[in-house]
Amino acid sequence: TWFLDEVLDAPLDAEGAAQVGEALREATEPTALLPHGRCVVVIAHSPDVALSLRPDVHYAVNAGRLTRV
Repeated sequence: TWFLDEVLDAPLDAEGAAQVGEALREATEPTALLPHGRCVVVIAHSPDVALSLRPDVHYAVNAGRLTRV
């Protein structure tokens, strides 16, 4: 499992975030060593970054309330 906490928010523009998103998606693909793939958890404050990652599951926290988007 990879955890990325806010590492994509400030340094990347939309194109860079999309490229990183593609690389992270590839990291979740099953392989011979990881037949179920890898779990990647990204914490982002930027909605643009979060959506550019094309998440399989997307949660948002608003006013302390967790909701599935």
